[in-house]
Parts: sequence; structure tokens; C-alpha cells
Amino acid sequence: MKESYADFSIIKKYFDQQKLFDQELQGYKDQINQLEERIKYLTEQCSKRDKIIAQLSTLKEKAIELNNKLKEANQHLAEKDTSIRQLNARVRELTSSS
Repeated sequence: MKESYADFSIIKKYFDQQKLFDQELQGYKDQINQLEERIKYLTEQCSKRDKIIAQLSTLKEKAIELNNKLKEANQHLAEKDTSIRQLNARVRELTSSS
């Protein structure tokens, strides 16, 4: 038997189905909006992280450079200390023989 569209219960059934479909569709749209917001947030966080990494990389290079200079200065001081010890030994040698 064919359904009659004059029967209000059939029309109400279609409206109920449409309402459920619209609610489900709105739920999916809300999920999409939440995911888009999450993607935007994560993209911003990645950008901030990349900037920090670039800054840290620059600081690391400067720290390495300063460390190398410090090693050179320490070596230079060690050489000067050796020279001073040799000169002190020579001065004692000269003062004891006089």
C-alpha cells in the first residue's frame, strides 16, 4: 500500500527525520569548528616553538664561541703562568749565586 502524504503521521515522521539529520549535521559542524580551532592553536604553538628554537640555536652558537675564547684565554694564562714560574726560578737562581 502506498503512503498518503495527506496522513499527518507520515509528514511528522519526515520532519522528525529531518530534525535528527539537522542535529547530527550541526554536531559534525561543531566538531569541525573545534578541530579547526585546535589546529590553529597548535599551528601558533609550533610557530612559537620554532622561534624559540631559532633563538636557542643562536645562543648556542654564541656560547660555543665564548667557550672557545675562554679556552684560548685559559691556555694563554697557563703559558704566562709557566713563564712567570720560569722567571721566578731564574730570579732565585741569580739571587742565590750573588
